[in-house]
Amino acid sequence: MLSVSIVCCYVTSCEEAAYALGESGSMKLDQYSLSELNGSEIATFTVTSRSGDTGEKTICPGERDLASIKKEIEKRVEVGNQKVVDKAASLAQRFPGDHSVEQVCEIFEYLKNNWNYTGDPRCGEFYRYANQTIRLGEEIGRAGAGDCDDFAILMAALIENIGGTTKINLVYDEWQGHAYTEVCIGKHNSNDNKVNKTSTWLKKKYNVEKIYAHVDESGFVWLNLDWWADHPGGPFYPVDNHKGFVRVNPHLPIVSLNPPNIPPNPVISWEVEEPNAREPIIFDASQSYDLYGGIADYEWDFGDGVREKGPVVNHTYRKGGPYPVMLKVTDVEGKENRTISSIEVNEPPVAEFSYSIEDKKSGYLITFDASESYDEEDGEVASFTWNFGDGHTTMELSDGLATNFYPRSGTFNVSLTVKDSNRALGVKSIPIKINLPPIAKFSVNNSEPNVGEGIAVDASQSLDADGKITEYRWNFGDGKTARGPQAIHNYLKGGNFIIKLEIIDDNDAVNSTTRDLRVNKPPVAAFSYAPTSPRADGIVTFDADESEDLDGRIVDYLWDFGEGGRKQGFACVDYKYIKGGVYSVVLTVTDDDGAKSSNSKKVTVGEKESSTAEDHRPERGVLAESDKKGLEGWSRTFGGAGQDGGYSVEQTADGGYIIAGRTLDAFGGDDLWLIKTNSAGYRAWDTSFGWEGADWGNSVQQTADGGYIITGYTQDDLGGKDVWLIKTDSAGNRVWDRTFGGSGQDEGNSVQQTADGGYIIAGYTLDNFGGDDLWLIKTDPDGDLVWERTFGGKGHEQGDSVWQTDDGGYVITGRTLDNFGGDDLWLIKTDLAGDLVWERTFGGEGADWGHSVQQTADEGYIITGYTLDDFGGKDLYLIKTDSFGYSEWERAFGGAGQEEGHSVQQTVDGGYIITGYTLDDFGGDDLWLIKTDSSGYRVWDRTFGGAGQEVGFSVQQTTDEGYIITGYTLDNFGGDDLWLIKTDKNGNLVG
Repeated sequence: MLSVSIVCCYVTSCEEAAYALGESGSMKLDQYSLSELNGSEIATFTVTSRSGDTGEKTICPGERDLASIKKEIEKRVEVGNQKVVDKAASLAQRFPGDHSVEQVCEIFEYLKNNWNYTGDPRCGEFYRYANQTIRLGEEIGRAGAGDCDDFAILMAALIENIGGTTKINLVYDEWQGHAYTEVCIGKHNSNDNKVNKTSTWLKKKYNVEKIYAHVDESGFVWLNLDWWADHPGGPFYPVDNHKGFVRVNPHLPIVSLNPPNIPPNPVISWEVEEPNAREPIIFDASQSYDLYGGIADYEWDFGDGVREKGPVVNHTYRKGGPYPVMLKVTDVEGKENRTISSIEVNEPPVAEFSYSIEDKKSGYLITFDASESYDEEDGEVASFTWNFGDGHTTMELSDGLATNFYPRSGTFNVSLTVKDSNRALGVKSIPIKINLPPIAKFSVNNSEPNVGEGIAVDASQSLDADGKITEYRWNFGDGKTARGPQAIHNYLKGGNFIIKLEIIDDNDAVNSTTRDLRVNKPPVAAFSYAPTSPRADGIVTFDADESEDLDGRIVDYLWDFGEGGRKQGFACVDYKYIKGGVYSVVLTVTDDDGAKSSNSKKVTVGEKESSTAEDHRPERGVLAESDKKGLEGWSRTFGGAGQDGGYSVEQTADGGYIIAGRTLDAFGGDDLWLIKTNSAGYRAWDTSFGWEGADWGNSVQQTADGGYIITGYTQDDLGGKDVWLIKTDSAGNRVWDRTFGGSGQDEGNSVQQTADGGYIIAGYTLDNFGGDDLWLIKTDPDGDLVWERTFGGKGHEQGDSVWQTDDGGYVITGRTLDNFGGDDLWLIKTDLAGDLVWERTFGGEGADWGHSVQQTADEGYIITGYTLDDFGGKDLYLIKTDSFGYSEWERAFGGAGQEEGHSVQQTVDGGYIITGYTLDDFGGDDLWLIKTDSSGYRVWDRTFGGAGQEVGFSVQQTTDEGYIITGYTLDNFGGDDLWLIKTDKNGNLVG
C-alpha cells in the first residue's frame, strides 16, 4: 500500500470548524477542523510503502513550500479551459440554472460512479490538469483516472466552471494523506436560508440523517464532496488531522450554490368516509408541509363552484356525485403547489309512494306502495319507515309495502322516510284525503263502425259511491273531445282508435276507462265481364280487378251468378250458364278488416248456338311427348285399368322423385306402390308391396342412408288393417318391414325419420269405445317399437301428419270429436318422449279436419285441411299459429262446392304452397294448387283436371323453386291413374 502523509509547519490565519447537520440541529466535530495554509509554510512529504501485515515501510522524504502547492493546484483546476467548461456544461444541462445544488450532485455522482483509481509516480506527488483527466477518461471510457488529489482537482474544476466556489482540503495522519473538495452552499444563519434548504433537500434525496460540512470564520458553510463518501455531504475521511485547505481562485468573491426550488406539499383529508349531499363535510389540509419552512396560505376549490380558504374548512354539497377537490398551498416564500382528490358524494334516496283505498265497511284499509322510491347512485333503498298520520308508525322495513286501517274518513298527513346503504335519508309527506274514487263505465252503440257512421257513447253507468260525478270528459283518439255523460261522434277516417272516458267526483277524485274501437273504410266492389254478349254453354270470364280497398286490401271475393251458382276466393273466374236469360250477377268483396261491399250487374245471356256441349278446357294439361322438350313443367301418369293413386311425393337427393301410393294388384286388391322417377318424371323403377288384401302407402321419405321409409296400412289376417312400416334400400328393395295394430282398423298416415335415426309415425288405432284414437308410434332405426302414445276420447280421433320440431318433440294434426258431435281440426304438441305438452282445436259446429302440418321458420306451425263453409260444403282451411299453437291468422278458400287442402309446405320466400282439390265446372273435382304470401293471402292459384275427379295429395317445393305434386286423375278406363305434376315457380305447367 502506497500512502502519503503531509507534515505541515504553518501559522494559522483562519480556521474552519467541522459540523454534522442533522434533524436535531448542528453538531460540532473538533477532530475535523481545518486551517488555511499560508504561502510561507513548508510541507515535508514522507512516502511510506506498506505490504501485508509486516508493517514494513519505505520513506521517501521531500519538501515543498505551500505557495507552490497552492499555485500548482489552482493552475491544474483550469477555470475557463474550454474542455473543462464543455464537460461541466454537459453534466449540468439536466438542471438548467446558475450553480445549483442539483448540478453539483450530478457532477459528484458522475465522477464517483465512473472513476478509476491510479497512484502517483514513486516518491513523488503529481497533480494532473483537469482537462488531461477528462481526456484520459474519454480514452478509457470512464470519467477519469488518478488518485484522490486528481479526483479533487477535477471535481473543483467542474464546479468552478459552472459558477460554484470550491476549496481543496489536504489531510493526513502517520500513515496516509488525502485530498478532497468542498463547495460553498451558503452562509450560516443567512436570511436566504440556503444552508437549511440544501441540507434538508440532501437528507431527503439520499435518505440520510446527517450532512457533513465545514463552517469558516465568516460563517460560510462548505459541503463535503469527498470521493470516499457515498454522496455529497457524506462523512469526513477518517484521519485525525484535517489541518489544511486551499481556496480555488481566492481573489474572487464567494458564490453560494442555489438550493433546489421545492414547493410545499399539499395533503387533503376529510372526516366523513361516505359523505352525503346536503350534509356538512370537514376538509382538513393540516397535514400539508413545506421542506424549507411554513405554509402561509390554503385555498380550496370544491368542484361545485364554491371556494374557501384556511387549513380546516366546512363545505356542504347541494347534490350527490363525484367532485374534484383542489387544494392550493403557498409557503412563506410565495411558492405554490396544488393537488386534486376526487370525492364521491352520495345523493340521498328519493322517497316516493302511492296508495290505494279499500272500503272495508267498518273503515278504510289503505295500502301504501313505496316501490317508486329510488336511489340513483346505490341502486336501491335499504329501508322504509312510515308515519301514517293517525299516531301509528312502523319500524324500519326492508320493502316499501305497508297497510294501515283508518276507522274513519278524513285527511291524514302520511310521511315516508327512506334510507340508503350510506344511511342517507329521504322524506316525503302527502296529505291523504280518504275518498272512494268514482267508477268509470261506458257503452258504445256500434263496436265496428264504418267511416261516416256516427257512434253514440253513454257513460250513465258510471257511479260514485260516496258522492257524485261532477264532470265527464271524452277523448275519441282522433284529436276530437267532448264533455257530458253522453256524446255522439263521427269518424272521418278508418283505423284503430282508443276511446277514453275520464270522470271527476265532487272530491276531485279522478278515474278513467278506455275501449278499443276499429273504424273501417269499406272496400269498393267493381267488375267487368267478357265476352260482353255471352251465350249459354259458353265460358264467361268475370274480372274484379277494378275493385279496391283504400285503407287496406281485398282478401276475398264472393260471386253469385244469379242462377244458383257461386264461387268464392277468386278475383277472376270463369262461369258457364246452362241456358239463356237475364241474370243479376252480384260481387261481394271483403277487405282485410272484415268489411264487405257489393256490386251487381245485369248480364244478358243468349241461347246456345247448338245442342252439343263442348268442354273447351285443356284436358288436364297433359302434353304430347313431342311438346315436352324445353319446358319447365310437365305431367306424368302411372297406372293401369284399375284404381291407382299417389299420396306422398318427395324430391330425392339425385334430383328425381319418390312417390308412395297404391296400385291394383293381381288379386283384385290394392298393393302399396313405390315409384322412383328421374328429374324429368320418367320412371326409373317401381316396386309394389302387399298380399291378397288391401295395402296402401300414405307417406314416404328418403332416409339418411339414401333408402326410403314408407308408412300406410296392410290388411291383417283378421280382416282389419295394421299400420305398416317399410324400409327399403336406394333401389326400392325391402330391407325390413314392421306392422303395428290389433284386430281393429289401424293405419299409418305420416312418417318421418327422427334426429336419432329412428322413425315417428302418426295415424290412428281402434280404441276401447269402438272409435278411433290418434296413434303416435316411435321406433328405433330398425323399426322396433320404442314407445307409443294414444290421444282421444270416445269419438273418432285421427292423426294425419307428424313433424319433429326443433326442440326434439313432435307436432301432429288431424281431427277430434267436438262438443257439437262434429269434428274439430286438432293440433297436438308433445315432448321428445311423446308426452303431451299442449293441444289446440280449431273449427265450428261442422266438420273440420287437419291433413298436413309443418313447423315454420319462426317456430310456429302451418296447417291445412278443411272447414265446413256457409253453403254446406267444405272450404280449404289454412291456419298459422305461434310456437304455442295459438292462432295468428286463419284463411279459407273455396266456393259453394267441396274444397279441401291435403298438403302444405312453407316456401323459400316465407309464403306457403298448398295442394288439394276444388269443385270444377263439370260437377267433378280439379287438383288445386294455391300459393300464398307469408300472411296467407293468395298470390296465385292453379287448377289441373278435366270432367272427372282429380285430387292433389302431396306437394313439395323443388330445388329450382318450382313444385312437384302427386295425386290421381281419371284415366281412359274409368279408373284413376297416379298423377305426377311438375310446375315452375309460378305454378305453370308449361314454361
